Amino acid sequence: MTARPIDGAEGYRFFLRHEGQVGLEEINHYLRGIGLREVRPRMLRHYQKLQRHGFRGYVTQNRLDLAVAGNSGWLEELQARYSELTQAEAAEVWWDEGVATATVESVGLASATIEVQPVPPPNASVVFRLQASGRATTATVIRSDSDSGRAHLQFDVYGGIAVAPQDSPNAIRIQVEIPDGAETMPAISDLLFRIERTVGRAQGMVDELPRVQSIKMASPLELVLVAADPLHVALGVLLAAPQLRKQWYQGRKAKLEAEGIELDNEAKRRALQLEVDQDLKSRLESAVDGEDDDDEAIQFLRQNGAEDAFQRLSRREFLGAIVAALALPLGLTAETHNDDQNGGR
Repeated sequence: MTARPIDGAEGYRFFLRHEGQVGLEEINHYLRGIGLREVRPRMLRHYQKLQRHGFRGYVTQNRLDLAVAGNSGWLEELQARYSELTQAEAAEVWWDEGVATATVESVGLASATIEVQPVPPPNASVVFRLQASGRATTATVIRSDSDSGRAHLQFDVYGGIAVAPQDSPNAIRIQVEIPDGAETMPAISDLLFRIERTVGRAQGMVDELPRVQSIKMASPLELVLVAADPLHVALGVLLAAPQLRKQWYQGRKAKLEAEGIELDNEAKRRALQLEVDQDLKSRLESAVDGEDDDDEAIQFLRQNGAEDAFQRLSRREFLGAIVAALALPLGLTAETHNDDQNGGR
């Protein structure tokens, strides 16, 4: 039977009493002994995460993710679940004029909107720091308004890595339906960052990252990336990974419904999708050092467009690209072409 919050809470108390030096079987042996339900392997990972972030009391996985996102904003393990933080948070901004205290309106992986006085001018290079976590990054002021005291920052997410020239011959055109309420600048910036990261990982060991050649911001968002090397491998990853995510969700949903568990509202379906995403990500990450190419997930990817990526990339590169692509929307469509073959765009 599925563990309840009371089971998870008692298991975490047992975990803490032993300073985290216990395994899943020991936890479940204890829970069985006091008449509670066993917890699954992912609960042990959750306990370890709770301990790592200093929680002395149990909170659910979704509540922990929201709490930690409110303190850090850029925690890697939360990126697949929360692309944008809209909770107000204190920050600091340094630039040539000195340092100013700011209030974060929204912050994502690639950008932030802040209220700050004085307001740094457009194109200014700044250092942006979240006070709660101490995490800092360099950024460029994309736009600012002195009257409202607001500025939009674009983070330096590439750290000086070379980017392909604007006239590179190979292109990939990607369209994504943007959900209602997700058309904020930080949310779209995060989506672009995720797409660029996925395409870059699928390219493997290349000298330059793909460049954004053009973008249409209205839904469906349309993005064109260009690169010196062919992009058909990235195309396979972009299309296959969301289909794998969809298949796993539908399989888990069918199993729950067969057991009489109805997913009769959006909150339940969303919770199931988060659970499936985490399980699938964990499975792929654990397969990095394995040798089983007959793994169900790997076979599905190879049969649904990712065979070129599987053959060209190392196992670690392939699975890393797939994990990055899992965070992309299911409704994404993409196509590639080459200027030399098609006579230009």
